[in-house]
Amino acid sequence: MLEAVAGQGLSVEIANYAATCIIFGDFEFGDDVVNEAIWLVEMADLDQPTIDDMRAAIDRLTLL
Repeated sequence: MLEAVAGQGLSVEIANYAATCIIFGDFEFGDDVVNEAIWLVEMADLDQPTIDDMRAAIDRLTLL
């Protein structure tokens, strides 16, 4: 999802909706980096992360 938003293949609004569904679906992820990535997208409507913020989150995920 982050790759699609960073590459502008997916709108932030749609990604935000999907992230909200994941969060309110009460999914639990064993890794904090995954949780941080989901919250980054979920809070995008308020925090307005940059493409660089998205790329940094992607980089953290690839280290898993």
